[in-house]
Amino acid sequence: MKGTERDTMKFSVNDTVFYGVHGVCTVSEISKREFCGSVSDYYTLKPVFSERSTVYVPVEKDSEPKLRKVMSEEEVYQVIAELPTKKCDWVENDMARKAAFTGILKGGSAGELAALVKTLHEKRVSLEKQNKKMHSADKRMLSEAEKMFHEEVAFVMNIDRDGVAPFISETLEKLQSR
Repeated sequence: MKGTERDTMKFSVNDTVFYGVHGVCTVSEISKREFCGSVSDYYTLKPVFSERSTVYVPVEKDSEPKLRKVMSEEEVYQVIAELPTKKCDWVENDMARKAAFTGILKGGSAGELAALVKTLHEKRVSLEKQNKKMHSADKRMLSEAEKMFHEEVAFVMNIDRDGVAPFISETLEKLQSR
């Protein structure tokens, strides 16, 4: 690969990145690939929590927010500290809500994912208090957002995915007791 092409790349082999709905991935290779008759540079990503998958992402699209470095520990704590004041706007129209929340999932911003999880969790609790059930599309959205956010936190903090919710609760309790 020419030096000028390499200079435009944001990530290197062995970097750990977060890529949209695929979550935490390792850049395993950067190579030229042909898709749809066009040859371009691609990142080959291996999802950390789904070893059988492989994802190819064009290098020229790497400026999109859905492909980013994983959070640092400091950023994890910052996202958690901001949770009490963060929330997504609830959209009453089912289709519009699905579109808005899907945009958050595809964008992959850790803060927005955390806010989405919080918003959907609060909505589920509110509905349960009224003896109502959450819309199935909202349940799927909550599940996907939780998976994405929890996997990144688990990876960064080196904890089990099942330990993420207690970790967040404990961290919030410590922050509130200060």
